Amino acid sequence: MIDRTNAEDIVKNLVELLPLFQAKVIKPVLQVEKHSMSPLQFHVIKVINEKKSINMTDLANEMMISKPQLTPIIDKLLLKAYLVRENAKEDRRIINISLTELGKEIYKQRTEHISKMIAERISTLPPENQKELNDAIITMINVIAQLS
Repeated sequence: MIDRTNAEDIVKNLVELLPLFQAKVIKPVLQVEKHSMSPLQFHVIKVINEKKSINMTDLANEMMISKPQLTPIIDKLLLKAYLVRENAKEDRRIINISLTELGKEIYKQRTEHISKMIAERISTLPPENQKELNDAIITMINVIAQLS
């Protein structure tokens, strides 16, 4: 069992870390990113890429947003021809969404571009700080993965 002071310190540090990470890593990358795709649209494409095919209910649950919030995002991605709707083979009443070849290519390009930009930002750190950052990230991944 974690002691109360330690838990409070962890919460305080996480609350400080998340906006800092957003401001120093995510926001600069997204500002330079010139694609006509919002971060939420990219997240939809990422989840669909991982699942290969998914229905709206499962996608909304996976993203932790409501179906009414998800529908306009899907509609925009359908208009750009990044996604396709298909009837499920097991139950034709269910509509699954999957990536088109264009959607897969856009996802691949954008992922590579974002990775390159983050690498460029990290490369501005001295090598010893890069190692510390990497070690800290690995530790966080290993510890956070244990949360239930």
